[in-house]
Amino acid sequence: MILQELPIIAANGTVLRIGALDEFSQPVLETIARIHETAMPQPPSRESGECRVQLLSVKSALPDGVSPEPVLTVPGVEIHRGGDTLYFRLAEVPPPTWEESLRYRLPLLAAVMAATLEGRQVVLFHGCLLLRDDGEGIVLTGESEVGKSTTFRRWQTAGGRGLCDDLMILSRGAGADGRSCFYAQPLPTWSRCLREGIAAKELRYPVNEKIPIRRILWLTRSATEREELIPVTIQKWHGQLLAACNQHMLFTQYALTVEERRQLVLECWKIVDEIDTIYSPLALAAHLQGNLRETLKHV
Repeated sequence: MILQELPIIAANGTVLRIGALDEFSQPVLETIARIHETAMPQPPSRESGECRVQLLSVKSALPDGVSPEPVLTVPGVEIHRGGDTLYFRLAEVPPPTWEESLRYRLPLLAAVMAATLEGRQVVLFHGCLLLRDDGEGIVLTGESEVGKSTTFRRWQTAGGRGLCDDLMILSRGAGADGRSCFYAQPLPTWSRCLREGIAAKELRYPVNEKIPIRRILWLTRSATEREELIPVTIQKWHGQLLAACNQHMLFTQYALTVEERRQLVLECWKIVDEIDTIYSPLALAAHLQGNLRETLKHV
């Protein structure tokens, strides 16, 4: 029986639920809530929907019918599957390194993946989120090491606000004018635990900030001395968007069946198709000497 439940609500109303099955896992769930700056977990109500991600101690018995053989294992965490539910069994003594972050990171990623698989038009998206002065967001996506974090810092140095530089929840909903649009919600840059030695418990990212997206841009490096916006072919655009939708599910999707993995890719393609109907293919060719705020002023 679930003792506590943490609901995180996507901008389109999809509820991402993580549950705690024993007293040991309750503080872990509370830490997940603090990291994401959302309300503390509460006992589930009668109106609660199905909770597809549940936490428990490795010393606690799995629910009846769940195989004792994990489908995935990482330091300090065993992931088991029973029906459509993933059970995260947590070592009572976490790894003494950045790997402790896995117990706080993977449950929410798995909950978003489950929503994607169900066709909820919600997905994990690899990119950085820049906030315009009018409250709308610009999402930059691109290959790893292309310069997303550098561009993120340049935006901040120029007086702009940036909400995340690696990962976000992307969901399709309706804008203030009633027309279809996408929203972004910031998620932690977990690599900071490894790269900067920051304890996972100290990270703070406001997942409840639901930012309407003005533009999604493919980030590249300028081949000239100018920073500019340039057109991009539809093939490259689709390839980058699909990669951005899949990158942070590459590990957790191995808890799925082969048929479910195929369906997950199809759902990601549907999201890419929806992005196509709203945003035209465009790239930011970045240059360190450019005026980033001026370049993005009229997108």
